[in-house]
Amino acid sequence: TVQKPRINIFPDPPEMPHISDKQADIWKVDIFSYYKSHTECSLNNILSPDELKKADRLIIPDKRDQYISSCIVLRQILSCYLNTAPGELVFTYGPAGKPSLGGEHSGRLSFNMSHSHGKMLLGVSAAGEIGIDIEKVNKTRLMNKIASRKFTRSELDFLENCDQEEYAERFCRLWTRKEAALKAAGTGLLFPMRNID
Repeated sequence: TVQKPRINIFPDPPEMPHISDKQADIWKVDIFSYYKSHTECSLNNILSPDELKKADRLIIPDKRDQYISSCIVLRQILSCYLNTAPGELVFTYGPAGKPSLGGEHSGRLSFNMSHSHGKMLLGVSAAGEIGIDIEKVNKTRLMNKIASRKFTRSELDFLENCDQEEYAERFCRLWTRKEAALKAAGTGLLFPMRNID
């Protein structure tokens, strides 16, 4: 049986305990605080050429900062589990874009990350595939339309008879669970969400 995940706040530098084959860790990171406290001088030593190219294509500063920080944090955390330098990690990508460890570390750990509004969650597992999602609770009229197209009958029942604030929280809870499950499966949003209850 897989144990309940350990929740960690990203320190600088991170200190990792050993992860067992029945364990998963979840890391919480304040991306913007992290970015402001680090200079870009180490980017070329940590990020891959592909990551640097992608960062250069992001023209919105906050999006670029978030992307760079999440790549660096991901590499720093995984490198501590694997006892290697962050810049030495190699990633491969599945058909739907899910990253995984490649090279000499292929198959040793599963990981998944999500970010929203400057916050990042990173799940790391030695117990099999993992998916994670984070969303800001946002009250919008589009939620009803999205729910009717993406949620199952039992999920729609769960959303009924609650005020707008409760509806938004329940919607986000359902959405993040479904997206995390799809990310763990490696399909992302390509798989019909209504087929997952």
